[in-house]
Amino acid sequence: MRPAIASIISGIKEDSVSGCSEMTSRLLQNLRSLLNTNRSMTRVEWQEFAKELRVAKPSMAPFQNIADIVEATAIDPTYNNWNDAMAEHVDRTLQQEMNAASEIADKFLGLVQGGKVLTMSFSGTVMSTILRQLSENDIVVYVTESLPMGEGRTTVKRLASHKVHVKMIPDSMVGSVIDEVDYCLVGADAITRKGVVNKVGTRAMAATCMTAGKTFYVVASEIKIADLEDIDTGRTSKVHDGFTDIAQSFELTPHELVDTIVTNKRVLSPNSLVWK
Repeated sequence: MRPAIASIISGIKEDSVSGCSEMTSRLLQNLRSLLNTNRSMTRVEWQEFAKELRVAKPSMAPFQNIADIVEATAIDPTYNNWNDAMAEHVDRTLQQEMNAASEIADKFLGLVQGGKVLTMSFSGTVMSTILRQLSENDIVVYVTESLPMGEGRTTVKRLASHKVHVKMIPDSMVGSVIDEVDYCLVGADAITRKGVVNKVGTRAMAATCMTAGKTFYVVASEIKIADLEDIDTGRTSKVHDGFTDIAQSFELTPHELVDTIVTNKRVLSPNSLVWK
């Protein structure tokens, strides 16, 4: 694998902080930069890249969908120059992703106006949605710390820099604050046939929302929708001092616990998704 391609793959594997949307945009920007300077990649090289991309972040739907685009372009015999075709696909997908967050934020504003919201982890799409709310309404944001990586702290710092009234709480306080908020809002790494894949703690928050009669919203671009078979939760276990210490990064939240999904193209209930 060429060094430039290997660098893109390793960057994805090593990134444990960025939100899925940020990582997707960065991937597409890196591919565009590569294709702007080098259009000598062979079909086999692109197929190898697609294979590596699928396993880099197996629970993040955008990488699976982009891998599908790359592989389909590489094997399509109708393209005389597959690198030119690849560049067109990358540019079109990147443009859609660059517009997605603002389109989602506008759609969400048509559903909800201000209030108190509970969220978690870090999501560029959630961030844009909250800041769009701030431009029109008063809003208070509760953010869980989101261990084990603690991405909630990044969300809190960024929101505070925009003068948002924000409060950080430990993950264990979701049930304690649910009666203080009006709704819950999260992003997604994937929306699958089985449910929504997102940061560990999402399912508990959704279940708490349901029992408290609060609405649970998921905001994500259409590229996050994929019929993934296997979900890598990132579970680890370490045995020491006579007990097992278990940690996990991602989890699947069943659609039954989700009220509304807002994408850049539509507002829908999970049970209205159609799978081929």
